[in-house]
Amino acid sequence: MLEKLKIRFNSKQKEIFEILKSPSFFHGNFNLQGYFVIHNKSEAQDLYETQDPDYTIYSSYPDLLGERTPLTYLFEGMTMEAELKAEYLWKTYKDQLWNLILQLQQENQDLFPEPFIDFVYNDFLTFAAYGIFSKIKDDFIEKQIEVYKNGGFPCGWKGEFPDGVMVVYSPE
Repeated sequence: MLEKLKIRFNSKQKEIFEILKSPSFFHGNFNLQGYFVIHNKSEAQDLYETQDPDYTIYSSYPDLLGERTPLTYLFEGMTMEAELKAEYLWKTYKDQLWNLILQLQQENQDLFPEPFIDFVYNDFLTFAAYGIFSKIKDDFIEKQIEVYKNGGFPCGWKGEFPDGVMVVYSPE
C-alpha cells in the first residue's frame, strides 16, 4: 500500500510542478471560454479572501474552497507505520512546493503578486490531496487546475454556486 502511495505522490508532484514551471503559469493572456476574467490584483485578492462578498453577485470563495478535499483525513485508515511514512512524504512535498512557489514569485514579481503566494500554495496543496487521495471527481477543482494551466489565477465565483462562472485573475 505504501509503495503505491509513494508512486501516486511522485506522479502527482511531477504533474503539479509541471503546471507551476510551465511558461504559461501566471503569465496572463487567459482566454478560455466560460469564465469571468478580471485584471485588477486588489479585486482578485478581495474575492479570494472575503467571507462576505456581495451575495447578489458572488458566492463566498473561501466557503467553496473549504468544501474541497479535507486535508485532515488524508491518512485515515492507514497503519501507524504507513501513516508516519505518508506524513513524511506529505511534509516533503509541502516543503518542496513552498520553495518552488517562492522561487517562481521572485522570478516573476510583476505578474505573480506577492500576496498571492499563500493562495497558490493552498490551491496546489488541495490539488495534490485531491489527485492522490480522492476517489471522486470534483468539477470545481478540475476548473481551478485548468485555469492555472492556462495562465490565470482562480479567485472567485460569480453567481450562486454551482450556477454561475469561476472568476479568474489574469495579468494584463
